[in-house]
Amino acid sequence: MLYLYGKSGTTYLYIHLNNDLTEASEDKGGCKLGTSFAVEDGAKVTAGEQIGYVGDSGDAEGNHHLHFEVHPKDGDAVNPFPYLNAGERLLFPARLGTQFSLGLRGTPVAAGAGALELAVTSVRWWPGGQWTPVVGTRSVKVSLASSAAVDSTLVGALSRPELRTLQARTAPAATVTAFTKRARVTPEALRGADGALVVARVTRPGGTTVAVGPADPAEPLPVDDETDAPPPGVDDHRSGI
Repeated sequence: MLYLYGKSGTTYLYIHLNNDLTEASEDKGGCKLGTSFAVEDGAKVTAGEQIGYVGDSGDAEGNHHLHFEVHPKDGDAVNPFPYLNAGERLLFPARLGTQFSLGLRGTPVAAGAGALELAVTSVRWWPGGQWTPVVGTRSVKVSLASSAAVDSTLVGALSRPELRTLQARTAPAATVTAFTKRARVTPEALRGADGALVVARVTRPGGTTVAVGPADPAEPLPVDDETDAPPPGVDDHRSGI
């Protein structure tokens, strides 16, 4: 388990963290940094920073879940639902300053001037994440890299001199997936603020993409796997808190 001591005096408990080294419940990982915890003991953390990994340790064997408690003024536990419901919902979890890449899946609702607005329904983050539904529908406005590859049906809309609403708001439209360039995590990126995410590729499942501009050989390629399989070298059996 993990104790998080808030500046407000509230203590938060995260219980049944991961203690497995594989997808099997073999309990060989112990209560250690990198297995149960994502930060060192005594670390100072900020909202949106990953602090641990969900598991089935203790008496939760075979039933992976998070036992979460809220203790105002380090006293008795209270119902955590109001706290969770009032909390800001970030687009993805990550530590500030680390590198990340995202997959944003949703419906395009506006385009133009090298920007695209998506009604995002699910998100995946690298390294370590899986496709995860967002709460409700999240409107995210992204910028496009000059060398972005874009679904052929969006090319005309993106070339407009200003951002304009698409028919997608009133008519059914195909789902697309936008893959962001690798970048450093900022508070704006975690919140999905306008222009904070730069996209290198927009595609449809089974669809085609075309290059918007010349490829930049100096630009690292984004992770663009649309499946739930982790990229090479990423241990993806743990879900992050």
